[in-house]
Amino acid sequence: MDYVNTGIERCKTLTIDKRSGGASLIGYPKSYDILSAFTVGDMSHGVITEENFQRLSESIYNERLGDFKKYVESAESIVSINDITVPGFEAYRQNLNSCPV
Repeated sequence: MDYVNTGIERCKTLTIDKRSGGASLIGYPKSYDILSAFTVGDMSHGVITEENFQRLSESIYNERLGDFKKYVESAESIVSINDITVPGFEAYRQNLNSCPV
C-alpha cells in the first residue's frame, strides 16, 4: 500500500490531567498511547508500530480511535473525551504544515 499524505494529522498520545485547586492530583497528568495494546468491551487492539499506524486506512484508524476513546473514558471515568478536548488539539485534524499535501 502506498503512503498518501492527506493533510490530516493523527495524534498518538492523550494526556489526562485531573486538577484540584490548580494543582494536579497525585498520579496526574497521565498519558495514554494509541499505539499500545488496549481492550474495550469485547474488542482488543494489539500494539502497532509507528509506520503501521501511519498507514492505517481512514476507516480502520477511526475504528481504533473510537475504541481508544472508549477505553480511556472507562479507565478515567470520563463521560466524553470529545467534550473535554481542547479545540485545536483533536486527535484527527487538518495540519498542512506538518502534513503538506
